[in-house]
Amino acid sequence: LWWRAVKLPMYAVAWIPLLCAAALTYCQFGFVDWRHAGTLAAGATATVAWLNLSNDAFDSETNVDARKPESIVRLMDGNVRAVHAIAIGCLVGGAAALWSACEASGNPTSWRALVAAVALGYAYQGPPFRLSYKGLGEPLCFTAFGPLATVAFYIAMAGKAAGGAAVTVPAIVASVAILLGCTTAFILFTSHFHQEQGDRAAGKLSPVVRLGLPGALLVADNLIGAHYATIATLAAAGWLPYTAVFGLIITYPLARHIVDFAQDRADAGAIEDLFYTKYLAVRYHVVHGVLLALG
Repeated sequence: LWWRAVKLPMYAVAWIPLLCAAALTYCQFGFVDWRHAGTLAAGATATVAWLNLSNDAFDSETNVDARKPESIVRLMDGNVRAVHAIAIGCLVGGAAALWSACEASGNPTSWRALVAAVALGYAYQGPPFRLSYKGLGEPLCFTAFGPLATVAFYIAMAGKAAGGAAVTVPAIVASVAILLGCTTAFILFTSHFHQEQGDRAAGKLSPVVRLGLPGALLVADNLIGAHYATIATLAAAGWLPYTAVFGLIITYPLARHIVDFAQDRADAGAIEDLFYTKYLAVRYHVVHGVLLALG
């Protein structure tokens, strides 16, 4: 249960944007300061730890995790205050590392974008907003990890590579940010599949509550098609190199397997098995991001 509670694979939502931002920086400037990138990685990891811990703590207050044995709060005997305290410590440490790296880049825009991403992370689950309960989790996730975090990491690393000079955001960076925002939001979307009963009981209007499981699976299928249509559009516009497109096409079977697995488990009535769908989505996100970075 502790392994599931720590959610180590979920930290890929921070590491993949960093990897792609580093690849983009190298592509544009031929150099990446890896010590500086490591500081960004440490800060991003600590910040995602805050997000996971605080989400568990906030969820315990609404009882939405009543049937979730891997909840950190439950594993710590219901000590919500301790979980909040650890989460705040992670946020302070993460913010300090991110600020240091952004300051060293000479581009304050990167810090402002990361602050905005963290603010969206709080609004996702924290009171009085709790926007995830209104069904807005996926748009927040897309914006925070795509256009905000990915672009911020690029600006910070590019600024460092450019010796503190101001940097612009080329179309290829925006394209990569959009694609990473989509795959990150897809992880969140699939994580609801097995939680319809609990979300409905807690009054959480997640996509699976709004659409029902059959409708959510249909939307997931359509989202995959839309994602690859977006890739084709970006490539046709000249905003994504064809080497990257070739790598991304290879990932299609992984994306297809996510929906096929979920549909098979749903048809068999094995709703609890849908818990693993989000890990298939994480695997897809990682392979998709690595091939995008290599392309």
